[in-house]
Amino acid sequence: MSGRIPVGEEGHRWCHPILDEDREAHRHDQAGVWVRDHDGRRRPVRVKRKGSQAAQRALEQRLQARNALGSSGVTATMTVADLADFW
Repeated sequence: MSGRIPVGEEGHRWCHPILDEDREAHRHDQAGVWVRDHDGRRRPVRVKRKGSQAAQRALEQRLQARNALGSSGVTATMTVADLADFW
């Protein structure tokens, strides 16, 4: 993905091994993605698990949990009056 990540969207997902101090073997994989939240800030979402598939599944679960937290009923198109009523 080139350019700026749109608000509420995520960038390119990645997954790579985490190397030991000797830089030879790895015990875990880290999966992650940058997300642009509704406040316009870009934040990393990362997880570590044994195995790349487990890391990718855990990342998907973390992203779903993040989205569930943001679904409070407030939308970007609400007016201040609507927000006051909602509050």
